[in-house]
Amino acid sequence: MNSPKNILIVRTDRIGDVVLTLPVASTIKKHFPGCRVSLLVRRYTKALDENNPFIDEIITLEEKEGKPSVPANVAMLKNRFDACIVAFPTYPLALILFLSNIPVRIGTGYRWYSFLFNKKVYEHRKYGEHHELEYNIRLLQQIGIDEDINEKNVLFGIGISEDSKEKISYVKKLINKGFNTAIMIGFGDNDGEISGGAVGITMDYEGRGIKMNEPDFVIMTEQNR
Repeated sequence: MNSPKNILIVRTDRIGDVVLTLPVASTIKKHFPGCRVSLLVRRYTKALDENNPFIDEIITLEEKEGKPSVPANVAMLKNRFDACIVAFPTYPLALILFLSNIPVRIGTGYRWYSFLFNKKVYEHRKYGEHHELEYNIRLLQQIGIDEDINEKNVLFGIGISEDSKEKISYVKKLINKGFNTAIMIGFGDNDGEISGGAVGITMDYEGRGIKMNEPDFVIMTEQNR
């Protein structure tokens, strides 16, 4: 295909998976420096992607009762992009992108709704033949980018806002004063529900997990509030 002008990267699941998708943006910018790169994410991962030099626009998925709103998202995305790269496919997302008139739609070829993608990728992630990051980068082969990603050339572009710096400083002060401090980011599909009481996990310098029962402070991220 010709050099794309506007590309949408779609990753609407968890924080860690979004992090491992960010190098897709930097790789696109490396090969197509004039391309505008947008990222479609859920609200609770938006702050992670802000201040990223490789992302021109962050778009928040419109949801109704926890599910993507097809009409609202189509109205937001329609006729805006040359191509979209779907790292986390679902039927509602595939339908939204199809109805948004995006000419090149890159996604898995192994789902029943894969007919909604016109550039299909036949790789089963469940077999774990590659790292999640590598699977994401390999999607770019559909637009002519064949990048060998490794620890020396990978670029995440995560920026830290002033507000985040202040919060990090606050946590460091608590730890330096000897308080057991747990930061709960969220887990699974529990939607922030906690059972059995708060339990903090920290790591020692050798990477071993240390369980801290009843921490003095539990700092909850927005997902868990």
